[in-house]
Amino acid sequence: MKKFTTFCVFFALFSLQYIIGQTIPSGFDAQENLNVIGDIGTSKANLVARVYDTRYQGVKGTPYLYEDWRLGDIIFTDSLLAKNQLFKLDLYNNELILFKDKKDSFLLDKSKVLMFVLQSNEPNQYFFFKKMNVNEETYKSNFKYLQVLFDKKIKLYALRGKELLKADYIGAYSANRPYDELLDEDFFYIQKPNESILTKLRLNKKNLMKFVDNYKNEMEEYTKKHNLDLKIEAHAIQFLEYFNLLISK
Repeated sequence: MKKFTTFCVFFALFSLQYIIGQTIPSGFDAQENLNVIGDIGTSKANLVARVYDTRYQGVKGTPYLYEDWRLGDIIFTDSLLAKNQLFKLDLYNNELILFKDKKDSFLLDKSKVLMFVLQSNEPNQYFFFKKMNVNEETYKSNFKYLQVLFDKKIKLYALRGKELLKADYIGAYSANRPYDELLDEDFFYIQKPNESILTKLRLNKKNLMKFVDNYKNEMEEYTKKHNLDLKIEAHAIQFLEYFNLLISK
Protein backbone atom coordinates (compact mmCIF):
# COMPACT_ATOMS: atom_id res chain seq x y z
CA MET A 1 0.00 0.00 0.00
CA LYS A 2 1.15 3.52 -0.74
CA LYS A 3 2.69 5.28 2.27
CA PHE A 4 0.44 8.23 3.02
CA THR A 5 1.53 11.38 4.77
CA THR A 6 0.72 10.95 8.43
CA PHE A 7 -0.40 13.82 10.58
CA CYS A 8 1.73 14.71 13.59
CA VAL A 9 0.27 13.14 16.73
CA PHE A 10 0.70 16.36 18.70
CA PHE A 11 -1.39 18.45 16.31
CA ALA A 12 -4.04 15.80 15.78
CA LEU A 13 -4.53 15.14 19.46
CA PHE A 14 -4.26 18.83 20.33
CA SER A 15 -7.11 19.58 17.93
CA LEU A 16 -9.30 16.88 19.43
CA GLN A 17 -8.42 17.80 23.01
CA TYR A 18 -9.31 21.43 22.35
CA ILE A 19 -12.72 20.49 20.96
CA ILE A 20 -13.30 18.00 23.77
CA GLY A 21 -12.40 20.60 26.38
CA GLN A 22 -14.72 23.18 24.84
CA THR A 23 -17.85 21.27 23.89
CA ILE A 24 -17.77 17.50 24.22
CA PRO A 25 -19.17 15.49 27.14
CA SER A 26 -17.62 12.08 27.67
CA GLY A 27 -18.28 9.07 29.85
CA PHE A 28 -21.93 8.03 30.03
CA ASP A 29 -23.15 10.28 27.19
CA ALA A 30 -20.44 9.09 24.81
CA GLN A 31 -21.17 5.46 25.66
CA GLU A 32 -24.88 6.04 25.08
CA ASN A 33 -24.04 7.32 21.62
CA LEU A 34 -22.14 4.12 20.89
CA ASN A 35 -24.98 2.05 22.29
CA VAL A 36 -27.32 3.65 19.77
CA ILE A 37 -24.88 2.84 16.96
CA GLY A 38 -24.52 -0.74 18.06
CA ASP A 39 -28.18 -1.43 18.72
CA ILE A 40 -29.46 -2.21 15.23
CA GLY A 41 -32.70 -3.47 16.65
CA THR A 42 -34.05 0.02 17.29
CA SER A 43 -35.50 2.50 14.83
CA LYS A 44 -33.14 5.16 16.15
CA ALA A 45 -30.11 3.03 15.29
CA ASN A 46 -31.26 2.75 11.68
CA LEU A 47 -30.46 6.43 11.31
CA VAL A 48 -26.78 5.93 12.11
CA ALA A 49 -25.73 2.42 11.17
CA ARG A 50 -26.39 -0.54 8.93
CA VAL A 51 -24.88 -3.99 8.58
CA TYR A 52 -21.85 -3.99 6.29
CA ASP A 53 -21.65 -6.46 3.41
CA THR A 54 -18.94 -8.42 1.56
CA ARG A 55 -19.01 -6.47 -1.71
CA TYR A 56 -15.23 -6.68 -2.31
CA GLN A 57 -14.82 -10.42 -2.38
CA GLY A 58 -12.90 -11.53 -5.48
CA VAL A 59 -11.42 -8.08 -6.16
CA LYS A 60 -7.63 -7.70 -6.17
CA GLY A 61 -6.35 -5.03 -3.80
CA THR A 62 -8.02 -3.54 -0.76
CA PRO A 63 -10.64 -0.79 -0.60
CA TYR A 64 -9.42 0.21 2.87
CA LEU A 65 -6.80 2.57 4.19
CA TYR A 66 -5.68 -0.40 6.29
CA GLU A 67 -6.98 -3.93 5.92
CA ASP A 68 -6.97 -4.58 9.67
CA TRP A 69 -9.08 -2.86 12.31
CA ARG A 70 -7.44 0.25 13.78
CA LEU A 71 -8.01 2.14 17.00
CA GLY A 72 -9.19 5.71 16.79
CA ASP A 73 -11.48 8.41 18.17
CA ILE A 74 -14.65 9.66 16.47
CA ILE A 75 -16.37 12.99 17.10
CA PHE A 76 -20.02 13.13 16.10
CA THR A 77 -22.00 16.14 14.92
CA ASP A 78 -23.95 16.12 18.19
CA SER A 79 -20.60 16.82 19.93
CA LEU A 80 -20.30 13.37 21.48
CA LEU A 81 -16.93 11.63 21.52
CA ALA A 82 -16.35 7.92 20.96
CA LYS A 83 -12.85 7.07 22.17
CA ASN A 84 -10.68 4.03 21.38
CA GLN A 85 -13.00 2.48 18.81
CA LEU A 86 -11.98 -0.16 16.30
CA PHE A 87 -12.88 0.88 12.76
CA LYS A 88 -11.75 0.96 9.12
CA LEU A 89 -11.88 3.67 6.47
CA ASP A 90 -13.32 2.41 3.18
CA LEU A 91 -11.52 4.58 0.61
CA TYR A 92 -13.53 3.36 -2.37
CA ASN A 93 -16.85 4.47 -0.91
CA ASN A 94 -15.45 7.07 1.51
CA GLU A 95 -17.20 5.43 4.47
CA LEU A 96 -16.33 4.60 8.08
CA ILE A 97 -16.92 1.02 9.21
CA LEU A 98 -17.28 0.39 12.92
CA PHE A 99 -16.27 -2.97 14.44
CA LYS A 100 -18.89 -4.67 16.59
CA ASP A 101 -17.64 -8.26 16.88
CA LYS A 102 -16.00 -10.92 14.72
CA LYS A 103 -19.20 -11.38 12.72
CA ASP A 104 -20.71 -7.91 12.57
CA SER A 105 -19.59 -4.44 11.52
CA PHE A 106 -21.56 -1.34 10.62
CA LEU A 107 -21.33 1.62 8.28
CA LEU A 108 -21.57 4.87 10.17
CA ASP A 109 -24.00 7.40 8.76
CA LYS A 110 -21.74 10.15 7.40
CA SER A 111 -24.25 12.83 8.37
CA LYS A 112 -23.60 11.93 12.04
CA VAL A 113 -19.78 12.15 11.89
CA LEU A 114 -17.78 15.37 12.27
CA MET A 115 -14.16 14.17 12.34
CA PHE A 116 -11.98 11.28 13.44
CA VAL A 117 -8.41 10.24 14.21
CA LEU A 118 -7.12 6.84 13.05
CA GLN A 119 -3.93 5.09 14.14
CA SER A 120 -1.25 4.76 11.43
CA ASN A 121 1.59 2.27 11.00
CA GLU A 122 4.07 4.73 12.49
CA PRO A 123 4.60 4.96 16.29
CA ASN A 124 2.69 7.86 17.84
CA GLN A 125 1.32 9.08 14.51
CA TYR A 126 -2.27 9.26 13.38
CA PHE A 127 -4.37 10.14 10.38
CA PHE A 128 -6.64 13.10 11.10
CA PHE A 129 -9.79 13.31 8.95
CA LYS A 130 -12.55 15.90 8.80
CA LYS A 131 -15.85 15.72 6.97
CA MET A 132 -15.80 18.54 4.42
CA ASN A 133 -17.97 19.76 1.57
CA VAL A 134 -15.89 19.31 -1.60
CA ASN A 135 -18.42 20.87 -3.95
CA GLU A 136 -17.05 24.13 -5.31
CA GLU A 137 -20.54 25.57 -5.74
CA THR A 138 -21.75 27.12 -2.50
CA TYR A 139 -25.38 26.06 -2.95
CA LYS A 140 -24.57 22.35 -3.36
CA SER A 141 -23.19 19.77 -0.93
CA ASN A 142 -20.94 16.77 -1.44
CA PHE A 143 -19.46 15.74 1.90
CA LYS A 144 -16.34 13.59 2.01
CA TYR A 145 -13.88 12.49 4.66
CA LEU A 146 -10.67 14.40 3.91
CA GLN A 147 -7.29 13.84 5.49
CA VAL A 148 -5.95 17.04 7.02
CA LEU A 149 -2.44 17.66 5.69
CA PHE A 150 -2.02 21.29 6.72
CA ASP A 151 -4.40 23.32 8.86
CA LYS A 152 -3.39 26.90 9.56
CA LYS A 153 -4.44 30.10 7.77
CA ILE A 154 -4.22 28.22 4.49
CA LYS A 155 -5.33 24.58 4.55
CA LEU A 156 -4.50 21.50 2.52
CA TYR A 157 -6.59 18.31 2.44
CA ALA A 158 -6.30 14.96 0.70
CA LEU A 159 -9.19 12.84 -0.50
CA ARG A 160 -7.83 9.31 -0.27
CA GLY A 161 -9.64 7.17 -2.78
CA LYS A 162 -9.59 3.99 -4.81
CA GLU A 163 -10.19 3.43 -8.51
CA LEU A 164 -11.83 0.18 -9.59
CA LEU A 165 -10.36 -1.20 -12.80
CA LYS A 166 -12.60 -3.82 -14.33
CA ALA A 167 -11.23 -7.07 -15.70
CA ASP A 168 -9.96 -6.69 -19.27
CA TYR A 169 -8.46 -9.76 -20.90
CA ILE A 170 -10.39 -10.32 -24.12
CA GLY A 171 -9.09 -9.13 -27.48
CA ALA A 172 -5.75 -8.23 -28.99
CA TYR A 173 -5.62 -4.80 -27.31
CA SER A 174 -6.78 -5.86 -23.86
CA ALA A 175 -4.90 -4.89 -20.68
CA ASN A 176 -4.38 -8.59 -19.90
CA ARG A 177 -6.07 -8.08 -16.53
CA PRO A 178 -8.16 -11.16 -15.65
CA TYR A 179 -9.62 -9.65 -12.47
CA ASP A 180 -11.17 -6.48 -11.08
CA GLU A 181 -8.54 -4.45 -9.23
CA LEU A 182 -8.60 -1.54 -6.79
CA LEU A 183 -5.79 1.02 -7.15
CA ASP A 184 -4.91 4.12 -5.12
CA GLU A 185 -6.42 7.37 -6.41
CA ASP A 186 -5.82 10.61 -4.48
CA PHE A 187 -7.20 14.11 -4.95
CA PHE A 188 -6.16 17.29 -3.17
CA TYR A 189 -8.07 20.35 -2.00
CA ILE A 190 -6.82 23.71 -0.81
CA GLN A 191 -8.68 26.31 1.24
CA LYS A 192 -7.49 29.90 1.12
CA PRO A 193 -7.45 32.10 4.23
CA ASN A 194 -10.88 33.40 5.23
CA GLU A 195 -12.65 31.32 2.57
CA SER A 196 -15.05 28.43 3.09
CA ILE A 197 -14.95 26.86 -0.38
CA LEU A 198 -12.36 24.19 -1.17
CA THR A 199 -10.56 24.21 -4.52
CA LYS A 200 -9.55 20.92 -6.10
CA LEU A 201 -6.03 20.77 -7.52
CA ARG A 202 -3.15 18.54 -8.54
CA LEU A 203 -0.06 18.96 -6.41
CA ASN A 204 2.56 20.76 -8.46
CA LYS A 205 4.43 24.05 -8.45
CA LYS A 206 2.24 25.77 -11.04
CA ASN A 207 -0.97 25.10 -9.12
CA LEU A 208 0.35 25.93 -5.65
CA MET A 209 1.83 29.20 -6.86
CA LYS A 210 -1.70 30.34 -7.74
CA PHE A 211 -2.53 30.48 -4.03
CA VAL A 212 0.37 32.49 -2.66
CA ASP A 213 -0.95 35.86 -3.84
CA ASN A 214 1.57 38.66 -3.36
CA TYR A 215 4.37 36.37 -2.14
CA LYS A 216 5.27 34.61 -5.38
CA ASN A 217 8.84 35.96 -5.49
CA GLU A 218 9.51 34.88 -1.91
CA MET A 219 7.96 31.45 -2.52
CA GLU A 220 9.92 30.97 -5.75
CA GLU A 221 13.14 31.73 -3.88
CA TYR A 222 12.22 29.43 -0.98
CA THR A 223 11.28 26.57 -3.31
CA LYS A 224 14.56 26.86 -5.18
CA LYS A 225 16.67 27.22 -2.03
CA HIS A 226 15.22 24.09 -0.43
CA ASN A 227 14.97 22.12 -3.68
CA LEU A 228 11.28 21.42 -3.19
CA ASP A 229 9.40 19.09 -5.51
CA LEU A 230 5.84 20.30 -4.99
CA LYS A 231 4.38 17.11 -6.41
CA ILE A 232 5.48 15.47 -3.13
CA GLU A 233 3.07 15.90 -0.22
CA ALA A 234 5.74 16.55 2.40
CA HIS A 235 7.32 19.23 0.19
CA ALA A 236 3.94 20.85 -0.49
CA ILE A 237 3.30 21.01 3.27
CA GLN A 238 6.71 22.60 3.84
CA PHE A 239 5.91 25.12 1.09
CA LEU A 240 2.59 26.06 2.74
CA GLU A 241 4.21 26.25 6.16
CA TYR A 242 6.57 28.94 4.91
CA PHE A 243 3.74 30.77 3.14
CA ASN A 244 1.71 30.70 6.35
CA LEU A 245 4.70 32.22 8.16
CA LEU A 246 4.88 35.04 5.63
CA ILE A 247 1.20 35.96 5.82
CA SER A 248 1.23 35.76 9.62
CA LYS A 249 3.90 38.44 10.08
